[in-house]
Amino acid sequence: MKNTTLDILGCCVLRDTFSLHEGDGGYVIKKYVQIPSPVSVVTKSPRYQIGEEIKSDLFEGKANFIKKCQILELNKQVFEYFDGGKSDYFIMDCAEARKSLLYFPQTEGYFTESYKDLLLKYIKSGIVPKDYNIIDILDLDKKELYGYLKEYCEKILTLYDRQHIILFEIKAVEFQTDGNRMDVSPAKHEVATAFNDRMKLCFDYVKEYLKGCHIIEFPDNVVGDINHKWGRALLHYVQEYYDYALKAVDIITQNTDGNVDEKVALEQLKVSYEKILQNKYGEILRKTLESNRSEKQVADRMLNYEKYFKRLLMEGNRERIRQFLEKNNIRECALYGRSQITDVYISWFKKWKINILYIVENYTKHSRWEGIPLVRRDDINLLICRNMIICDVNDEAVERKLRNFGYKGTILSYKQLI
Repeated sequence: MKNTTLDILGCCVLRDTFSLHEGDGGYVIKKYVQIPSPVSVVTKSPRYQIGEEIKSDLFEGKANFIKKCQILELNKQVFEYFDGGKSDYFIMDCAEARKSLLYFPQTEGYFTESYKDLLLKYIKSGIVPKDYNIIDILDLDKKELYGYLKEYCEKILTLYDRQHIILFEIKAVEFQTDGNRMDVSPAKHEVATAFNDRMKLCFDYVKEYLKGCHIIEFPDNVVGDINHKWGRALLHYVQEYYDYALKAVDIITQNTDGNVDEKVALEQLKVSYEKILQNKYGEILRKTLESNRSEKQVADRMLNYEKYFKRLLMEGNRERIRQFLEKNNIRECALYGRSQITDVYISWFKKWKINILYIVENYTKHSRWEGIPLVRRDDINLLICRNMIICDVNDEAVERKLRNFGYKGTILSYKQLI
């Protein structure tokens, strides 16, 4: 149904469901409030004097939308703002419950923790007391929390009946993509977990209390969008999510005659988008993990080499290696592996007149390195030299391989020379 009107109370996901589509997806957004926690909107104001005007210059540099939402919460006028529920549908979520609450003992008021710079201005201007406690709703007594949530639901029901309420399930997602690679959110894992625990606690209660309202569930396989319009965040998803959410709203609002089984249609839509998301972003995740494994292997090797070179460059270690070779009467040897260590040893051994018979390394075109013959790792000729020095960080695995191949001579790891 085109031009269906909506009131929205909830996080940015709800507004983006419409705004990230041309013409708001055919809907008319009449009123939208973001930021306040469900607990804050039904509790006392933290203000000293509610009636006093809040000066506009406190919000300098902030969008008018933020100013509006902050003033509505400070004055506890969120539900009055919706003006008796005059839109066709009320869209809501419990996502703002992910934020901490600020409790001001002096005024016994609550406020949602959000813009710390504005909070400092409120305190400095004498709007709210300077002393407050930060409260995690997970630490609230369940009876107390459910009392607030019950009042929250009852306030909504004074505006809209259940058949005209659409409740979104929202989740924080840690995997994020730029379309080519998958990354993990820079936010700490504990933050995402806490967000989801808080949102679920409230969502489960509200869903049960408003039983009979329309529910849009959160599909599996949703990932975040690194290049999201509003930046990178735990609740900023890839476009496919917003496409799914808009189609879910369409199913609900276009089924006023009840000809479609709404639950079945919504479930089918969810399953279809879970497959779309899996096919597209699952492949990106797979390739990223493969790349990361390869990069990690390279990084680990380089780190081991780096640690070795730091030891190598310490005073006396170069001479210690020379003395070790002399003491063990090693005047000729072979080197296993071409690495930074190999390059250093070639230079030093030549000066010490230690003959390097060959280097064990697979090759394609060039069969010599620094004038020294290369012998493939599966070539029986690698057994000729009686002293083999391993220049590969996987020295233990290389030694086992050499022994299994039939090497009977002395095997030394680069680690043993220092």
